[in-house]
Amino acid sequence: TANIQGLSATQLAAVGTANITAIDEADITALGSLQLRALDGLQVAALSTLQLAAISSVGMRGLTPALLKQIDSTKIVALQSQALAVLNAEQLGGLTTAQLDGLTTSQVAALASLSIRGLSTSQIQAMGIVSFAGLTNAQLVSLSTSDLNLGALSSLQLKGLSTTQYANLSEAQLQALSAATIAGVPVEAFQAIGATKITAFEAQDLVGLSSTQLRGFATAQIEVLLSAQVTALSSAAIKGLAIQQVAALGTKQALGFTLSNIRGLGPEQLSNLSGIVVNSLPSAAFLGVNSAQLSGLSAAQLGQLSSTQLSSVVAAAITGLGTNLGLLNTAQLQGLTSRNVPGLSTSQLVSLGTAKLAALDASDIAALKSSQFAGFAPDQVGALSAAQLKALTPDGLRGLSTTQLRQIDTSNINALSTQALSALSATQLAGLSSTQLQAFGDDQVVALPSAAVGALPTQLIGSLGVLGMGGLRPDQIAVLSTSDLRIAQLSSAQAVGLTTAQVSNL
Repeated sequence: TANIQGLSATQLAAVGTANITAIDEADITALGSLQLRALDGLQVAALSTLQLAAISSVGMRGLTPALLKQIDSTKIVALQSQALAVLNAEQLGGLTTAQLDGLTTSQVAALASLSIRGLSTSQIQAMGIVSFAGLTNAQLVSLSTSDLNLGALSSLQLKGLSTTQYANLSEAQLQALSAATIAGVPVEAFQAIGATKITAFEAQDLVGLSSTQLRGFATAQIEVLLSAQVTALSSAAIKGLAIQQVAALGTKQALGFTLSNIRGLGPEQLSNLSGIVVNSLPSAAFLGVNSAQLSGLSAAQLGQLSSTQLSSVVAAAITGLGTNLGLLNTAQLQGLTSRNVPGLSTSQLVSLGTAKLAALDASDIAALKSSQFAGFAPDQVGALSAAQLKALTPDGLRGLSTTQLRQIDTSNINALSTQALSALSATQLAGLSSTQLQAFGDDQVVALPSAAVGALPTQLIGSLGVLGMGGLRPDQIAVLSTSDLRIAQLSSAQAVGLTTAQVSNL
């Protein structure tokens, strides 16, 4: 060993490749930095694993980046951690990606933080899961975002980081994650990141978040999520929210829901939102709400629904409100539209009573089907305004029974359109009172179907409108029986419509 230490750099360089392997480990340990620096690449490459393990910290300082690069990647594991600890940034930066990948966790942990900065992004990316996991918190923090680009790391590398390491990442480093790579972040890592840094995640990156990962968020983290971050979450991810997480959502987060991801909230989850949070949900998001979700809303939540939110609910979903629809006030019900009222059940319409029925405008009434009108309570039909009656379609009018029709106020009955009256059946017309018939306008009388007029009792025919029989069309006259005819009331134009049988029986 003493002789080896006495060799000059020139003499040591003269030792051939074949002879270098003959130097024992103790002699290798005794070599100084200048002596090792004198070796050429072939000599370094020829060193055995035992010889490499014997290199001291002093000797390691003498190996240039070019010489270090000559160590086979399969042998680099032999280098002692304490020897690697003295490598400077230049030396470490000279290692090949294969060599870095071959380092063990303990070897990586021994590297100086200042030296770690010498690694390029490509070198860091090349580190395997074992070697990468060896980076200490101090080493990770020492890396700039450009060097430690989390978005460029593999899922395996990201999973290799400890929760403590994640806790020490800077906001800038977290922002480097991409939607594709965020899937590699372990569930427990998100809680370790803490509430103060959770907003550092870029919204577009959270698109790749899974339901399991989102479920790993602490309620304190849920409470600070930005609305843009919530917008980026998929419905599948939102489906994973625990009840306590949903309860932690505030108005800021509510603003981020879309018609797509709101579908991820189950009825139980949705029922755990506070009323004010429900009110903060965008109206556009309600386009995506289904009947099951609406069925879970409480009275307190329903009280916070706005008319614009209600107007966005589709017909297939509106049934989910059930008879709770009647709990809404008139201002809220004004949000019902011709697009969703066809989905209302008869029990829902009845739940509105008479006062709240006024919230339905003309377009809403026109959109209701005959089967829906059939379910109206008689007093509800009587409460319909002139504007609402005017909006009744032929199909809608067909749905009203004689009991319902008799509830229409005489002051409003002349609001029924001639188009709607053209669909009136004989039973319906005969069921009207004489005062209702007298309230018909001339144009309404003319619009009545001939078959319905012909079936009217004699005493009611004379009650039709102001003119009575004098207001009928010739074809309406033609269906009357001889006993119903009042020749004195007919004009010459009407008399033309008399049939031979009617004339012969006069």
